[in-house]
Amino acid sequence: MKNLFEAKFNLTETYLLTYLSVKSRNSARSSAARLMTNVSVQEEIARIQAEINEKDSDTVDRIREALKVIAFTPISEFLSFGPGFVTFKHFVDITPEQLLAVAEVKEIAGEKTSSVTFTLHSKKNALELLMRYHGLIIDKPEITGKDGGPVDGRMTYFPPEPETIEEWLEMCEKIDAHMAKRTGEERGSQ
Repeated sequence: MKNLFEAKFNLTETYLLTYLSVKSRNSARSSAARLMTNVSVQEEIARIQAEINEKDSDTVDRIREALKVIAFTPISEFLSFGPGFVTFKHFVDITPEQLLAVAEVKEIAGEKTSSVTFTLHSKKNALELLMRYHGLIIDKPEITGKDGGPVDGRMTYFPPEPETIEEWLEMCEKIDAHMAKRTGEERGSQ
């Protein structure tokens, strides 16, 4: 599973790193997709991801908290408003946490006057990231099997489903070899 991390959880890249004899990205992609239908492979990946999340939970919490500050800190934390005026609040009145919401501060000096502008990080982007984190936005369509049940990912033309990951990988290699042979034969007949 070390290759899974090196490939940044890209299954095609992981397959190519694991099986150096496989050169075709299409072959690696289809083989990796077949592997993902194996419950024990899915469980192992879930276990590794949970282990990573546990190790990085402090970092994840800090990122989530920073996103909350960006998303929910109102501009009134930085500016005072009144009839006919807008002024910056004094720097000592702004907490370090609130400063997380600030993306940029610029001073534009003129001959007689100067002005200061500041930009806040995008609230929309922060809200979108938080919604993705909490599962409120899902990029991939959810696919279900018959009557809303789980998808049956078994290939009907295979012998009985392998019991171990090693058996599964061996079967995938045989299929890849067969497909490579068929592809070579088709090229030769053209």
